[in-house]
Amino acid sequence: MIKRILYYLTCLITIYGQNNEQTVGLFLNTENSSPGYNLFAPNSYNVTYLMDNNGNLIHSWQSDFRPGLSVYLTEEGQLLRTRRIQSDLFQTGGHGGGVELLNWDGSLDWEFEYADNDHWQHHDIELLPNGNILILAWELKSTSDAVNAGRNPSFLGGGGTPLGLWPEHIVEVDTDTDSIVWEWHTWDHLIQDYDSTKSNFGIIAEHPERININFPQGGPLSHGGDWLHINSIDYNADLDQILLSVHHWGEIWVIDHSTTTAEAASDSGGNNGRGGNILYRWGNTTAYNMGNIGLRFLYGQHDARWINDGSQIMIFNNGIGRPDGPYSSVDVLSPTLNSINVYEMDSSGYFGPDSLDWRYIESPPTQLFSSNISGAHVLDNGNTLITDGAHGRYFEVDSSGNTVWDYINPIIHNGPLYQGQPVPPMGGPNSNMFANHTFRIHRYSPYYPGLVGQDLIPQGPLEFYYPTPVEILTPEQGDTILVTEENIDSDFISFTWSVSTDLNNDSLTYDLILFNSNIGSHYFTTSSNHIEISYQTIADFMVNENSSVMDILWNVRVSDGLAEVMSSNGPFIFNVGVIFLSVDSDNLQPDNFLLYPNFPNPFNPTTTLRYDLPQNSFVNITIYDLNGREVKKLVRSEQVSGNHSLTWNGTNDQGKLVSAGVYLYQIQSGEFVQTKKMVLMK
Repeated sequence: MIKRILYYLTCLITIYGQNNEQTVGLFLNTENSSPGYNLFAPNSYNVTYLMDNNGNLIHSWQSDFRPGLSVYLTEEGQLLRTRRIQSDLFQTGGHGGGVELLNWDGSLDWEFEYADNDHWQHHDIELLPNGNILILAWELKSTSDAVNAGRNPSFLGGGGTPLGLWPEHIVEVDTDTDSIVWEWHTWDHLIQDYDSTKSNFGIIAEHPERININFPQGGPLSHGGDWLHINSIDYNADLDQILLSVHHWGEIWVIDHSTTTAEAASDSGGNNGRGGNILYRWGNTTAYNMGNIGLRFLYGQHDARWINDGSQIMIFNNGIGRPDGPYSSVDVLSPTLNSINVYEMDSSGYFGPDSLDWRYIESPPTQLFSSNISGAHVLDNGNTLITDGAHGRYFEVDSSGNTVWDYINPIIHNGPLYQGQPVPPMGGPNSNMFANHTFRIHRYSPYYPGLVGQDLIPQGPLEFYYPTPVEILTPEQGDTILVTEENIDSDFISFTWSVSTDLNNDSLTYDLILFNSNIGSHYFTTSSNHIEISYQTIADFMVNENSSVMDILWNVRVSDGLAEVMSSNGPFIFNVGVIFLSVDSDNLQPDNFLLYPNFPNPFNPTTTLRYDLPQNSFVNITIYDLNGREVKKLVRSEQVSGNHSLTWNGTNDQGKLVSAGVYLYQIQSGEFVQTKKMVLMK
């Protein structure tokens, strides 16, 4: 029997001990990394993090909303953040709905919703030097609107979106008045060669400044309402121009911001005299009926931005549908801007360049492939910070492509993972998207105005760490303890063990576990690394079982409130002998209501909950998720006083298995209420 019990407790160490393989957090930080602070908002969580290059949390902001999708730190030290609002109509990747400005202390300073049945903010925003904000948004055009604008009816519907089209537009919002002070609409700059009865009919190749309402032709992207899917916006103050990434077309566009709203809807006005027409486009010449597939450079790209004072453009080229295979790259090009700030076309009638200034790819190239989101930007020392968005990986490379900093986001939909936990995939084991996916990350210089004067003290890693396992010390393996009438009232057993550490600086508690097949398990909780158990207590266990000699196993588990780790060297066995049987063996009733930590924790698939009732009581025991929603009612009945226990198998009230994560369990009896946390693993 002792061997069987010893095997059982040893297995607990293996199951609930630490996984030595690193899965998340900081993997590399070299002296060649550009110093600064990293801002990111995991797509599936409502907290935005500021982190140093050592992977330590510096600051965080909590919102009532998930991001939708971009976040920025202003020069005033405020968090400018998109927010995701549920939409019954605009349901596709990147939908947001609003913008919020949070102070350093997390209080809301400003908010603006741009979301109704006619329009919806999505993906990205841009803060202008004057404090106004450019908002990227869809607007809804009906099927009849689209046909009247020359859309081929066979290209309408499908694609997972309702009938009609969602052309893009940009609004500029004055944050002092909440008024829209400028806007630009793609719908004002259409061309088509399908319906000659429409006013926008023309030869597309002769009008690269216009947008072909019937491109792309064929394939799923030609049928969905989200027909353009612009996913980034950047502003060049020197040129007063806006740069856009048009995902579904494999293009980037540049438009003029110096226009009035009326000029932006026309073909004239502004610094370039071309109104709201496209000034420059690059990436896919077939979008304006020029060139062939050999002149396509971009495939489902994200995060187009000006770099090096606007002389170059950097793009994360996701590589969806790339002819030579699915891989992602970071591409840098020099737009064909001449000395009078006019974008020149090639003699063949398309915008160059025909080659890149710089490209980063992994070796082999398929080692980096993010099917969506992602980004890249140049740092102060010339390195490039890259977001592999689908995998939640952020890494920095130098100009030669050497990795000098590498980090994997530990935050998923319900908060941080424990180090050693694998990041779960989304959509199945072969999915390219993982639960820690991130739109993109920004690194701000230590001298960035928004950081000056702020509390930037490191607070430890973002990921959770299991407490280090203790070593149990005394009583030692094989010790014998003799209980007599002379020492039963005065002596005690001193249980000691080493001190555990916790990288997250959580408060730790220790559970001393005593076990024998006859007396069961008994738990004693302390915040210290030792505890004294009286001889009387031990004798009571034995007398109740009419036993005078007993081998008792002891072990210690340490808990940070979420996870528990067994000792590294236990359990030990000690022998107790009681040489008299006259001890008062009254079965003592509990003195107080008490809810114990569940065991095991974390667990899969079941865990045991124990509680004490000092009197007959009506008891409710309920499982909740972290949002306070009831998951399962375990007990709702009158119960007698005493020690009680029950198990939970990870199912809800409907008998279905719930997802992995942190859950709350609560006991309520009369005025007594107590709640604890537990972690279900899969």
